[in-house]
Parts: sequence; C-alpha cells; structure tokens
Amino acid sequence: MSESLLNYRLSQLNRKSVDLEKVIQAAERDFSAKCEKLLQQIKSLQMVAAEAQGMHTVALEKKLAEKDKEIAELKAKLENMSLEESEPEDPSLVKAQTVAIFDSILFAIENWSTDGDTAPDFSLACQAILFPLVYDQVMNSNSNYYLRKVPDAALEVVKRGREYVKFIRDTCQVGLTDPTAWNQYIPMISKWWVNDALPLLYGARDPAWENNPILMLDEIVVWRDQPASRALKFPLVFDAMDLVDRHGESIRETTKLPDFTLTTLNTRLEAN
Repeated sequence: MSESLLNYRLSQLNRKSVDLEKVIQAAERDFSAKCEKLLQQIKSLQMVAAEAQGMHTVALEKKLAEKDKEIAELKAKLENMSLEESEPEDPSLVKAQTVAIFDSILFAIENWSTDGDTAPDFSLACQAILFPLVYDQVMNSNSNYYLRKVPDAALEVVKRGREYVKFIRDTCQVGLTDPTAWNQYIPMISKWWVNDALPLLYGARDPAWENNPILMLDEIVVWRDQPASRALKFPLVFDAMDLVDRHGESIRETTKLPDFTLTTLNTRLEAN
C-alpha cells in the first residue's frame, strides 16, 4: 500500500473518530438532559405527594376533631340522661300510668266489634281478675307491676281479647253476669290473663299468679252498680282511679295512649 493511500485511510479514520466522539458527546448530553428532566419530575412528584399527604392529614385531623366533638356531645347527653334518671320518680304518676294503660286495654277489648256490639260483661270479668292481681299490687307500690308506656304487645293482647269475646259470644247465649255463665267462663278468662295476656305485657310469667284470688260476681257487681260505695269496698282501686283523673294530662303525654287508642279503633273485628 502506497504512503499516500495510507495517509488517506488514516485521515478517514480520524474523521470517523471525531464524528463518533461527537455522537457520544451528543448522546451523553441527551442522556444527561433526560436524567435531569427525570430528576425534576421526581422532585415534582415528591412535592405533589407531600402536598397531598399534608391535605390528607389536615382532612383526617378535621374528621378527628368532628368525632371528638360528637363524642363530647354524646357524653353530655348521657350525663343529662343520667341526671334525669337520677331524679326521683313520682310514684303517684307511674301508678296512674299503669292503671290507665290497663283500663285502656280493657276498654279496647270491650269495644271489639265493627257493628257496635260491646262486651261490658267481659270487662267486668277482667276487672274481677285484675283488681286483686294487678291494681292492688300497683297501689301497694310493687314496682314489678309498673307500666310507664303502652307495651308493644298491648295491641296483640287487645286482638286476642277481642277474639276471646267473639268466641264467648258464639258459644254463650247469655251475658257473663249470669251466674252460670260466670262460673263457667271466669276460670277460662283468668287462665288467659295469667298464661297469655299478662306475660305478653310484662315479658314474663309469674307462677304466683296461679293462686291469685278472683272477686266473686256479687262483689264486682257492687263496683259496677254502686259507685258511692267504691271508696269503702275497693279503697285501693278507688284511689287508683282518682290518680288517673289527677294525672290525666301527664298520662296522655307520656304513655302513648292516644296513638294506642286510635289504632285499636281501626282494628275491631267483624261480629259475624
């Protein structure tokens, strides 16, 4: 190979080397720029993440503050409820509430039919059972017998009581104040109260109810027919009725009796 050709090849190699170096330098600059850009993006993302975390923390702190406020309000309500519960209960009011509830249940059962047929004889039989069984206990301050509001089961008791009245009307040709009918049905009605109605109202059954005395027909007829003698013959029940009269407005406001009475009027049975 001639010397001139060799020099020519060397000059070409030098140029390619320079070109390659330029390419490498350009690639390095491009890579460095891309790395710088990537670093800027990472920094931006870090700033966004930090800002989002800060906003999230503020939101969490706000929610925690709201929950703390709710807890404080609930505590205050509980304290107020405790104070209210600690206030002494008016014994005369709770006795009146209980008696009024039972009277309303009996009244609803008595007015059982959509055609206007009533059952005062059934109410009288129930009073012969309930006066010694419940009313006397209430007036003797036995708190186990107190009812402050109409029990949820009261409507069911009225329903079953009305069905019992319909059964008696279908099977007995005379009223329950007939001595023969009284003797036949009063034990059945007593068992219904002891085993069904009262457990529904109180949520439990007391075995002691089995031995409760039932007023005789002539005794309860005195209550019905001789109002002037009630204070003497039935002092506890007479006082109970007096309490109901005295606490009438409070009873209506606290026992839900108005709603109960309205519902029972709309659920009477067909006589036939």
